[in-house]
Amino acid sequence: MTHVRVKPAREGENLVHPLDGALAADGGLWRRDQFTFKRLRDGDVVEIDENGAPVSAPNGAGEAPPTPPAKSRSAPSQSTGPSAADASKE
Repeated sequence: MTHVRVKPAREGENLVHPLDGALAADGGLWRRDQFTFKRLRDGDVVEIDENGAPVSAPNGAGEAPPTPPAKSRSAPSQSTGPSAADASKE
């Protein structure tokens, strides 16, 4: 599993990865997993380089893949009784 170097986005914030443990104020390595992607998206952590400088992710690198749009399901038409067209056939 690959890792990403991150640090808290706000000073004094105590963040803990469920598998990688507490994140130091100056940053550390966290796994590239859903937990880290959510923290990056929510702005709780920022990706940094080896020197601690923020990294801008080119072409979405380091970000979770976008969630596909939900498939719309059209409700089946429900008949409430004979229509006017049905009545004219009689």
